[in-house]
Amino acid sequence: MHYEEHRVLTLPSRPLCQRVGGRSLQRVPESTTSCTLCLACPAGREAPREAAEECTLCRAGTFKGPGDDACKPCEPGEYQLQQGQESCDLCPENHYCPSPDVNPIKCPPDAFCPVGSTEPQYCMEIFLYKVGSSCQLTPLVIVLLALFSA
Repeated sequence: MHYEEHRVLTLPSRPLCQRVGGRSLQRVPESTTSCTLCLACPAGREAPREAAEECTLCRAGTFKGPGDDACKPCEPGEYQLQQGQESCDLCPENHYCPSPDVNPIKCPPDAFCPVGSTEPQYCMEIFLYKVGSSCQLTPLVIVLLALFSA
């Protein structure tokens, strides 16, 4: 994997990695030279603290892409059940995703859930009813509209 090299402050007893540009950095043990390198954690992982010896996996419900500085929560309407991922998945059609770390939930039969839903959408029962993925006027509303427009 490719790691980016960053500035290092070397103190007499131990190296200290600096956060450069907000990136999560991982300390690399001394090599054949007396220098210690701090490298950016790979996608799906972040350093739990500055000068950490290892990178940790992003938690479920979060991700870290190749250019990201740290693990970030999934956007509303997305989810990620696995640890250490580079991206989140969009909530599928006929499901809703109220939390980014939970399986998508099947949409209730009287509601509709387009792709990326965070909650089911319902029609106003007195005036509208569900037809496919939209709401239609009830016959009563059509009659009332016809009477009041005349």
